[in-house]
Amino acid sequence: MVARILKEKLLPKYFLRRTKSLIKDQLPNKYDQVVFCPLTKMQIKAYKQILETEAVYNMIHKDEKCDCGSKETFYMSTLIKISNHLALILPSPSDTPDQTMRNRELCEQAFPNGNAPRYGPAMLRPEYCGKWLVLEALLKEWRKDRTNKVLIFTKSVKLLEMLEYHLNAESLGFVKLDGSTKQAARMPIIDEFHEDPDKFVFLISTLAGGTGLNLTGANKVVIFDPNWNPAHDLQAMDRAYRYGQTRDVEVFRLLGAGSLEELIYARQVYKQQQMAVGYNASLQTRYFEGVQGDKAKQGELFGVRNIFRLHEDALATKQTIERANMLDLDWALANMDAKKGRHVKTGGAEWVYEAEAKGKKDYGDLRGLGALLFDDEVAPKVERESDIQKTLNDIGVNYTHRNEDLIVENVIEGQRIKAMIKEKRMKTTKTEKKTGKVEGKKDKSPEPQWPPKRKHHKPPPGPQEKLAVRREALIELGMISGPADLSTFAQELTSGRKSKEEQAEILARLDRQAKKSLR
Repeated sequence: MVARILKEKLLPKYFLRRTKSLIKDQLPNKYDQVVFCPLTKMQIKAYKQILETEAVYNMIHKDEKCDCGSKETFYMSTLIKISNHLALILPSPSDTPDQTMRNRELCEQAFPNGNAPRYGPAMLRPEYCGKWLVLEALLKEWRKDRTNKVLIFTKSVKLLEMLEYHLNAESLGFVKLDGSTKQAARMPIIDEFHEDPDKFVFLISTLAGGTGLNLTGANKVVIFDPNWNPAHDLQAMDRAYRYGQTRDVEVFRLLGAGSLEELIYARQVYKQQQMAVGYNASLQTRYFEGVQGDKAKQGELFGVRNIFRLHEDALATKQTIERANMLDLDWALANMDAKKGRHVKTGGAEWVYEAEAKGKKDYGDLRGLGALLFDDEVAPKVERESDIQKTLNDIGVNYTHRNEDLIVENVIEGQRIKAMIKEKRMKTTKTEKKTGKVEGKKDKSPEPQWPPKRKHHKPPPGPQEKLAVRREALIELGMISGPADLSTFAQELTSGRKSKEEQAEILARLDRQAKKSLR
C-alpha cells in the first residue's frame, strides 16, 4: 500500500519520466543473458589461499577484539581480480612502485610455494582465466556471421589491455576506448568501428564509455565484470540497444561462478527489485533473506562472512532462485483456486490492494530498474537450445539465466498478499464478534445450516492434500518429467508471463487429472 501511494500520489509531483515506452514500437528485442563461468583450478587455488590469510581471518572476526587495521576493500578488490584473471594480481611493467610491492605480497599469499607465473606469459594462458574460454566461444560463434559487431565492457583498464592481447593473438580486428582516449579522438574511433567491416570488437572501459555513446552498429554486448551499481551495466549495454538499432541485441554478462562476483550480481538483483517496488509498486519474488542495514538479518547478501566466501561446489545464485520459485509453486498448488475469475491484466498490482481491478489501466509494464531507466521491452523467451548455449555447456558452463526473468512481476506474491489480508480481516472480525465489538450488530446464535451437512459429505481438501495431488498430476500430464523439472515449471507459473487466468487454467487441468486418478 505504501509503495502504491508513493508511485501514484507522491512521485508524479517530483519525478518526470521519459522512457523508451514512447518509442518501443520502433525498437527490436534485447536478450540479457547472465553466464556463470566456472573458475579454473588455478583461480580456485589462489582464491582459497587469499581467503586463508591472517588478514582475511581478522576481518571475518572483526567484531572480536584485535589490533589489526581493516583491509576489507583491498581484499575485496583482490578477490574480484582473481575472479576475472589471475594475472591481475601479478606485478606488471606498468605498475607504480607501491602497486608492485602490493602485488608481490599478494603473489606470496596466493602462491606460497613460490611458483607464481610471470605477468607477460600469464596473460595469454587460459588456465588463469575461466571467462576467456567463454568469451572465446562467444566470439567464435558470432564471427560466423560477418555482419555481427561486438562491444566488450570492463571496469579494469589492465584487463582491457589483456583482452587487447587476446584479440591480437586471435587476429580479430578491434578498436579500444578508455579513460586515456582524448575527446577529439572518440568520434573517429566510433566511426571506424561502424564503417570498417574488419573491426569486429569494440573494447570499452565501463566508466569511460558506458554512457553517452551511440553504438547501434553493434548487436552483441559482453559485460566482462559486474559492477556493484546495476545502472552502470544497464547503461553500458544500452550503448547498442537504443534509438536507431535495427537488429535484436544479445547481452552476455560474465560472472565468476562461486566467487564474490556472484554476490555482486545478487546485490544488483536486490537493488533492481527495490527500485521496482519503490517506483512501480511492483510485487517481486522474495529471493533473499538478507536485509540491508540490519546486522541481525544479513542473510546471504550482507556482511563480511558472505563477502569472503567461495562457493566451490554449488551455485549460490541458482540455489537461491530455485528455492524461491519452489516456495511460490508450493504455495500456489496448495492454496490457489482453480476457478476462473474476472480478467486482470498480467503483472498488475491493482487487484492486490482492492477487491477487484477497476478501470482500464494497463499495469503490465512493471519490469523493475530496466523499465525505470530505459523501459526496455522484455523479449519473448525462445524455447530452444541455441548453438551458443550448446557451446557453453561443452566448455563447462552449467548455468545461465535471463536477468529480466528475475525482475518480472510475481503474480503469486500478489495472490499470497491478498490471501493474507483476507485471513487477517476474518480473524479480526471473529475476535470482534466474540468480544461484542462489532458495531450495529447484536450477538446472536448462528443460524441453522440448510441444507444440513451429511456424514457422507467429504470436507474440501486441505492445503497439504491439494499440494500432493497436484504435484502428482503435473507428472501424469507430462508438464514435468520429474522433480528436477519442478524449478523450471515453478518459474514459468509464478512469473508475470502467466496471467491469473492462465494460472487458473493450469490448476484446473491439474484438478481434473487428480479426479481421474482417484476414480
